[in-house]
Amino acid sequence: MCTFAPLFSEEILAELLSSLYAESWSVEDLKEVGARVMCQERLFNMREGITEKDDTLPERLLKEPKPDGPTKGAVVPLKELKEDYYKTLGYDVSTGNPPDSLLERLGIKK
Repeated sequence: MCTFAPLFSEEILAELLSSLYAESWSVEDLKEVGARVMCQERLFNMREGITEKDDTLPERLLKEPKPDGPTKGAVVPLKELKEDYYKTLGYDVSTGNPPDSLLERLGIKK
């Protein structure tokens, strides 16, 4: 499901999955599955040598001030955005990687 154009609430998605798989799915179940997918993707990237330094945007967005609109003159505050993102996911802020405690909670082995 595309999260950029949400057509259904989390509750409706849980109901849809419950109907589809004939077992009960809660919103928390969906969030846990999403967290496990994100962690597994990050573990794959770690294995392939991708690090926090690779979590970036095109140079233009980081250096060229926005020419118009309500954020005119602004550039993307990448460091702060990455820190917020990592914190939200429960990842280590300095490395951008999921800590062992999170992997254990989600039942993921390295």
